[in-house]
Amino acid sequence: MSDPRAPRPSAWPGLEPSAPRFEPAPAELARAIEGALGVRGRVERIANAGEADSYLRLTAGDGTRWFVKAVPAERAREMEQAEAIARWLAQRGAPVVAAAREPRALGARVLLTYPYVEARAPAPTIADARALGAALAKLHAALAAHPDVAAWRADTARRLEDLERVRAELARGELRAGPDPERLALWARDAAIDFGARAFAALGTAVPSHGDLNLFNVLVTAGGPLFLDLEEVHHSVLPAAFDVATVCERAILVRQADDAAAHAAMAALAAAYAEASGSPPLPLAGMPGVLRALALRALCVRARIDPRGDDAREWAKFFALMDGAGARAAAFGARGVSA
Repeated sequence: MSDPRAPRPSAWPGLEPSAPRFEPAPAELARAIEGALGVRGRVERIANAGEADSYLRLTAGDGTRWFVKAVPAERAREMEQAEAIARWLAQRGAPVVAAAREPRALGARVLLTYPYVEARAPAPTIADARALGAALAKLHAALAAHPDVAAWRADTARRLEDLERVRAELARGELRAGPDPERLALWARDAAIDFGARAFAALGTAVPSHGDLNLFNVLVTAGGPLFLDLEEVHHSVLPAAFDVATVCERAILVRQADDAAAHAAMAALAAAYAEASGSPPLPLAGMPGVLRALALRALCVRARIDPRGDDAREWAKFFALMDGAGARAAAFGARGVSA
């Protein structure tokens, strides 16, 4: 998940995919976007996104469609950094969606314009799982060749140190955060949940990763999966297992209630990733521990940016993911983990 200086609503709240519902954008906003981009056409907004008037579709007179993000100006540097990475990857054939135009100012916001991609959310099927595993391996291989990997390693170390400090404050009771601070403190004190340096040794070499593979950052197109929203890359030099486990969790585990079917799909994803990357397959039995570590890391981020628990849905999401990593352990062929 993202780690901004101040909390902001999630673009797509929850864990279940939701097809975008388009409606005409307010006339004043539509005119402003047309003027800023120098394109006349029909401007629609996504009515069911988490941030009002932030995600739009522009259909030009010739039928060309663009997806437009309107982000606060204070996020412009973060977004431009991510888009520079995406462009670099796209030029080398990596499976990503990159902005098609330079950012344009619109009052207190910045517009980022992408080609509109006809796609769907990944399904919890073996076919989609295999495609996701292979595409993720291709993304990791491309990221590993980026010239800024050394700087990303340093950013990753700083971020993990910061989140370990937050965890220590939660564990000691110096920081009480969220809707259930006692339970969060209990998890923070649990030495078996590790997202720090010790986890690296057990999970393999750290590699440049996406770092935020929630279901809304993965698109399945006719040509295969595509990844988007690369804001986390610069501080996500982590074991590949973190990305693999996240995709298994978000695309399969939370969407497939049958443990046997979920196991088969996750095994297919892990095997496809291993085959495409030339690495040993991630043992599914160890994945619940990885997912609990990822959930605690995300909760530490929330504790840092939203200690009062104002965004109740986001807090509930990561509590549910922590619980699910133990309750669905049978899907991994592992024993359950108590909460």
